[in-house]
Amino acid sequence: MRIAIVSDPHSNLRAWNAVLADVASAKVDRILCLGDLVGYGPSPVEVMESAYRHVHAFVLGNHDAVVAGKMSPDVFNDRARRLILWTRDRIGRRGVDFLGSLPLVLAGRGYRCAHANFARPSAFDYILEPEDAAASWAAADEQLLFVGHTHEPRLFVLGASGTPHSLDPQDFCAEEGKRYIVNVGSVGLPRDADGRASYVIYDDADRAVYFRRVPFDMDAFRADVVAAGLDPADVPLLRHDPRSRLTTLREALDFAPARRPEDEAKNVVETASAEVASARRTAAHWRGAALAAIGIALLLAAGMFLLLRGRKAEPLSVPAAPDAAARLFAAMPDGNTLPPFPEERPADGGLAPWGLSLADAPRVKIQLIREETAPGQRTTALQLDVSGAPQAIRIESPVVDIAEERAPDLVFEASARPGDSFRGRLDAVLETRTGPDAPWTRHDAVTLEPPRKSSDVWEATRSWSSGRKLPKEIRSLRIVLEGSFCGDIEILQPTLARK
Repeated sequence: MRIAIVSDPHSNLRAWNAVLADVASAKVDRILCLGDLVGYGPSPVEVMESAYRHVHAFVLGNHDAVVAGKMSPDVFNDRARRLILWTRDRIGRRGVDFLGSLPLVLAGRGYRCAHANFARPSAFDYILEPEDAAASWAAADEQLLFVGHTHEPRLFVLGASGTPHSLDPQDFCAEEGKRYIVNVGSVGLPRDADGRASYVIYDDADRAVYFRRVPFDMDAFRADVVAAGLDPADVPLLRHDPRSRLTTLREALDFAPARRPEDEAKNVVETASAEVASARRTAAHWRGAALAAIGIALLLAAGMFLLLRGRKAEPLSVPAAPDAAARLFAAMPDGNTLPPFPEERPADGGLAPWGLSLADAPRVKIQLIREETAPGQRTTALQLDVSGAPQAIRIESPVVDIAEERAPDLVFEASARPGDSFRGRLDAVLETRTGPDAPWTRHDAVTLEPPRKSSDVWEATRSWSSGRKLPKEIRSLRIVLEGSFCGDIEILQPTLARK
């Protein structure tokens, strides 16, 4: 199941609609909201109505609590208190009752949600530093804890060392032996100098978390604030518009429309085909304005989605170099039949003379490193780092031709060393065929399962042997390393030799 986890819409209908459009494009199954539906923004009724229709479950935020009369307004500053009273007057008794009915915590299978710190959820303490996270881990048993409240997307991790640390937002797969606190950021009031709405998607099948950023029309939001009779200075987002950090490059141009025919543009194209028709907003009714806002949000979200996510669909398939494949057992009777990994990546992005296939190339970082396997012996190791969810990877050796009448008995050896983030599996497979045009036949696979711990030496070398002589008609073979995983793993140069 894919779950969208949002927080802190703060009555910002522009941002809320943009996020809903992005959620729809991501094909999620459920939406959870971590509180603060109201506060600061000019559209509390519209945001609450939309959230009530679309969100499957809520938790109570501190702004929700004070508007519902569940918390003293004395803990808020003067600006916030003004907007609290303004909001309470507009949402009415039913809105106040709804906010007051929300729980402090949501418990899911393997995860838990709150607005802020889990140690005292009714106090709404911030989790700003790694030290702040310890109390929440002590108060909840789940591996994944989701929070909001700070309006800054963040990731806190607790591993075997017992020392929590903080990371910038990044997609990840949950690993055994680690615990996480995921701050999903804010939909309506981001405070991390980005300016785009923030939320996350949690895939409980892969135990994967994806951070999302969605643009929305900030100028339209400012206009909504003014139209509602609010002071833009009371809205933190407008006081710290991230665009104000841009340096002005040029003076404004003085321009006036042409009043005389001789002043108009000449020798220009009169009419061109448009692939996307523009739409004109209408202010006849608030529902028409809402539909227009949703349309704008869809276009903005789709554009950003294509810009940021479209490149992730790039596959890569670089076959093994055929010239390097003609290695005969007769030519190398005592050593490794397989050619080595290259010391540097070829220009085509592959691993020539080895073949490489990736389903989602931009998410895979590949490095070739020189590794000392024994005193005075160095070889090239392949380091793979897959971000986000697990993906399929296939690495195949060049084809090894068998020049003998009958194939010898073989031994294949490979070593692997995973990083702390590795999750998935990697198999070694023997493939054979009877001739150049014959189909490949797969033989038993061996899973490379090195220990899940850091080490300065290669460990858990796994050997594979055919266990019998290959069929007489076999004329060529290749070794394939394939699997589906995320995180990082290093693979030592494989060997294939006579038994």
